[in-house]
Amino acid sequence: MKPLRQFLVEPLGGVNYVHTETIGGQEIIMSVDEINADTANRQAVVIEVPVVNPYGVMKGDILLVHHNVFRAHLDNMGYRRPGQGFVSDHTYSIADDQWYMYKRDGKWTAREGFALVKPILAKQDLVINKNCTFEPGAGVIVVTNEELRAQGIVEGCEVRLTPFSEYYFRIDGEDYYRIYTTDVCLWKPAETDLLPT
Repeated sequence: MKPLRQFLVEPLGGVNYVHTETIGGQEIIMSVDEINADTANRQAVVIEVPVVNPYGVMKGDILLVHHNVFRAHLDNMGYRRPGQGFVSDHTYSIADDQWYMYKRDGKWTAREGFALVKPILAKQDLVINKNCTFEPGAGVIVVTNEELRAQGIVEGCEVRLTPFSEYYFRIDGEDYYRIYTTDVCLWKPAETDLLPT
């Protein structure tokens, strides 16, 4: 059967949760928590495209998806239930508002309205201890979209974001934020520093 408007996907790697990370050649269990959204697998392999598909996504592409796509939940009786789009085995259907960009041939392409930002390490000094790993609300654009590109905001530009707009993703062992286009407040070309030194 071919879906009309929803993609049929399966979790990348065949797992709904990513509990391990390879550090120094050793696979380490980082968490067994299924409640925390950080452990949910947020990459999906497209196994069937819908009839209505204005995005050019093809079978085999990898989608960056919402953290609830594969995450199980407890119903009002306390029974564990699969995610809302569960179809069968490892197959899920996802709605149009549950994915943000797709990867083909190793390159991410963002849908209109979304971008991917690489966080910047927090700049510490002797006066202020920020007590965080990444600079709050700051990053470098790594995947842009046509709306941002039309404004001159391309890959490599440093940006400042609206407060609490960083939606965290771990992709291929690297940290990223998925942002809305409207989350960009300030930007500078790659060669200039937006943050005070």
